[in-house]
Amino acid sequence: MVKNVCNYNIQLLLPPGEETAAVVGAKFLRTLDDLGRIDPVFGGWELWEDMKKVSIPIEQARRTMTTLVELNVVRDDYDEPDLDDGYMLIATNSAVGDGRQIGVTITAGGKSWLNDAKVQIGSRRLPPDASIITYPILKSALLVLTSIWPCPWARVLGSQPDGETVTVSVAGFSSTYEGQRRMTWMGYLSAEGAEGLEAPADLMAERTSDGGLLLIASEERPDPSNAAQMRRCDALAAIMDGRTGIPWLEPS
Repeated sequence: MVKNVCNYNIQLLLPPGEETAAVVGAKFLRTLDDLGRIDPVFGGWELWEDMKKVSIPIEQARRTMTTLVELNVVRDDYDEPDLDDGYMLIATNSAVGDGRQIGVTITAGGKSWLNDAKVQIGSRRLPPDASIITYPILKSALLVLTSIWPCPWARVLGSQPDGETVTVSVAGFSSTYEGQRRMTWMGYLSAEGAEGLEAPADLMAERTSDGGLLLIASEERPDPSNAAQMRRCDALAAIMDGRTGIPWLEPS
């Protein structure tokens, strides 16, 4: 078995949108169902009910989804409902076993830019099973998310766990990364965000069905010890940084 020493997640920034609890709930269920069509690992979902602090199986949640969303309204510092920040929905499949845990978190339906979406694969203490971390699986999952939740940008990010030290040599210079080495494996920009962008020749680029642009550093799982892969990941991070104003390139 190929050992995996990195954690991975998919992240989206969602624009403000006052969607109803019913709409947010329907989109969340569609997200989980469409992820399940990619690979069986995206299954066995349990949804979090914030008021009771319990998880319930997805088939039970379907029957009262709108009510479940309403119970998961974002709360302020005084534990009062804050509809301006929308609803936070969480689904996990923690029952599938060590290294195959996946969590999906969506904050949506609010007026603010706190809205976002995230798929976390594995955990900080336990990197995910390498069989999950493949180019076809994560690319497909990224496209599912961006098709259901229109957004200005999204990314697939890998990170070296704390406690690891990795030395990367690029163009004759050697850099040692302690703690987390972040790797931007794939990036998505909306049609507006990608306007006028010419991707470097060493990055793969393809248009998505909504006119956006998908940029890919490698069809292989990024390896922090592979200097060529890290150069491409850093080049992709720099593009995303420049287009979104969010610094993703880890300082050396």
